[in-house]
Amino acid sequence: MDPRMLDLSALIDSHVGGAIARLRAARGWRAEDLAQASGLDDDHLRAVEAGRARLIEAERVCVAKVLGVDPDSLYDELLDALRDSLWPAYQGRH
Repeated sequence: MDPRMLDLSALIDSHVGGAIARLRAARGWRAEDLAQASGLDDDHLRAVEAGRARLIEAERVCVAKVLGVDPDSLYDELLDALRDSLWPAYQGRH
């Protein structure tokens, strides 16, 4: 891959993982708590939150259910993150 190209998969993984981490932290839960409640391996959840791994659809739905949110809400503000990555000069104007 051309190093000047934006890695959309990595950006999406990072965004979704960050959303999960923020929602978990807002509830005062440890990663282990969410992993256990959603049936995920602790290390896998930590990797997802760090943007180094991706949830399959069933896992994403389960994690969202445990967090009490709509699964699609994990993508909220993704377009803003994409825009800011593609056009850094645009940051703060939306």
